[in-house]
Amino acid sequence: MFNPEGEIRPMHGVGWTLLHEMMFSYIFTIGMILRVSPFIFSTVVFVSMYALGFVCPPQAAWAFVCISELNLLFVAGMVLSALYQAHRAPPLAVGVPLLLIGGAGLLGWEPFGIPFTLVREHNVGAVMVAAGALSWQMTAWPGLRRRLVALG
Repeated sequence: MFNPEGEIRPMHGVGWTLLHEMMFSYIFTIGMILRVSPFIFSTVVFVSMYALGFVCPPQAAWAFVCISELNLLFVAGMVLSALYQAHRAPPLAVGVPLLLIGGAGLLGWEPFGIPFTLVREHNVGAVMVAAGALSWQMTAWPGLRRRLVALG
């Protein structure tokens, strides 16, 4: 799975996320087959694999994929999905700053000289943007939609 540059990417560059997506689908499906909560099962498996990477350095390309912190984004996505399904998004007063700070961090902006390295690295900014957008959609969007309908 290593390419000539030593990266774990398929020959066609846009397909590299498919490795993680397929693994998520397999693990989620195994949870359903075992008749346990696929959310909890997947979370335990992904967090365990990530933690294992600190103890056992990977030697094979497939192991690099298994311990990747990118897999934790699936856990974050499942948490946001559960919040959405339970109609429990962060309040707008929290969501807007999440959206702005996460977006600023991803774009590399450092207001007032504050480095947003944690936001930029480890995909924290992506989760912040998604949580902020969820908050906006669930709290502000219905009112905005009514106003737009009233305008015609």
